[in-house]
Amino acid sequence: MLGKLIVSFLISASPFGECKTAIPYGLSQDLNDYAVLAFCIAGNLLAFPLFDLFMRHFGNVFIMNSKMKRFSAKWRTSTRNKTKDLVEKYGFWGLMLFVAIPLPGTGAYFGGVAAYIFGIDRVKAFTAISIGVVITCILYFLAAKGLVAGLAFFLN
Repeated sequence: MLGKLIVSFLISASPFGECKTAIPYGLSQDLNDYAVLAFCIAGNLLAFPLFDLFMRHFGNVFIMNSKMKRFSAKWRTSTRNKTKDLVEKYGFWGLMLFVAIPLPGTGAYFGGVAAYIFGIDRVKAFTAISIGVVITCILYFLAAKGLVAGLAFFLN
């Protein structure tokens, strides 16, 4: 049981899954629903500190490499275009809302990039991203539980 919860935690902490895939995975493993939610929130809360640590130590190297420079520029431009309206207009609350929106291309990692691009203070960014992560994890959890209940209703 703990091993499956740790897998949910790691999926949630990764930029490729976050809670969007970790919560459905955890719920499909016949685990305690609230343990899954707690582990996924905890894992997803690690996203910004991991991103921030990476950018502080490797950001300049990442941007200096010619191949990575093009990728980095595309990523920054894409993130700026997605977040500009919310973050420029509403700042902290816009960043929180962007992270909380349960859609692909949003989340803690993109929120970290947006905070980096717009120069939002790290403590404020962490707080906004954390609130957004909790909201989106709860929304995904409720959606997944509702989907399972709906399928059970129609299949029985």
